[in-house]
Amino acid sequence: MKDSQKKRIRKIEFDLLENGLDFINNSLNPILESNNEHELKYSILHISAGLELLLKEILRNEHWSLIFEKVDSANLNSLLTGDFLSASFETILNRLEKIAEIQISEDAKKYIRDIRKKRNRIEHFAFQENDVAIKSIVSNVLSNIHEIIRENLDIKEYSDKSQDLYKEILKKSTRFEEFTSLLNSNLKSDLDKLKLQKVKILDCPECFQHTLPIDENLKCLFCGYTDSPENVAHAYIENIREISEYEEIKDGGYFPLEDCPNCRARALLIHENSFICFSCIEAWNSDELRACDWCNELYEAKDDHDIGMCDDCRERKMEEFGEFD
Repeated sequence: MKDSQKKRIRKIEFDLLENGLDFINNSLNPILESNNEHELKYSILHISAGLELLLKEILRNEHWSLIFEKVDSANLNSLLTGDFLSASFETILNRLEKIAEIQISEDAKKYIRDIRKKRNRIEHFAFQENDVAIKSIVSNVLSNIHEIIRENLDIKEYSDKSQDLYKEILKKSTRFEEFTSLLNSNLKSDLDKLKLQKVKILDCPECFQHTLPIDENLKCLFCGYTDSPENVAHAYIENIREISEYEEIKDGGYFPLEDCPNCRARALLIHENSFICFSCIEAWNSDELRACDWCNELYEAKDDHDIGMCDDCRERKMEEFGEFD
């Protein structure tokens, strides 16, 4: 091989933490510096990959075998070559909490899982996000990254490269925090007016800010997210309440979304011992709606003489009885 060719070949090497921090650091540039949709897509992919590597490093500190999907197949040669099936994301979280006894807050897990969901949509389906929502969720994820590192890693014990990368991430994080604080400050007067009008404000399932008025517009003031009432209610339960309809149905559980007895839209959310419809904006206390004994649909119990039957079932029964006259 010629000397000129040797000079062009450089060995690129990152240890586990360096690799994770490098992914996170590079994920922030497109959001801060560019509006290019192509680059924003890779921003989500990279921060998700970096987060997973960061959590693996914390788990590796407990014992290197724990980053293998099958611990009983772990061996040092596979670890050094990287030729092995690594633990899945949920397995990593489970081992961190149950084996390493590391507590990750519910808020942190919520934001991290949301980034994972967005990554999965990009890799396996389609990409449709707005830059404000991405910036908001990344801001929340970054604050949790700092907390996880602060509580579980002594960054000064790592390489100079890791320390420099972490400093870069800290610098960029302040710009996300400033953006979120400024926009929330600008929205305060609008939110205060809505509260005076008794409009319920909930967390937005897209950007996770407390800026989604449940009114006829059903549009987040922070990121502009909106959709059909049915889809917004469903996304709220999946993303904010972290209840998966698929998992609930698979396990025989209950997904807290019902057909509204007023407008019939599947947009009735069971929320804090009350009911609120995202479609017609009607609300009921928990004791004002009951499940029909015949069809199991919710209906409004109007008096103490309620017979456990919705109006539709009552009418059908009356018609059936009439046929025997």
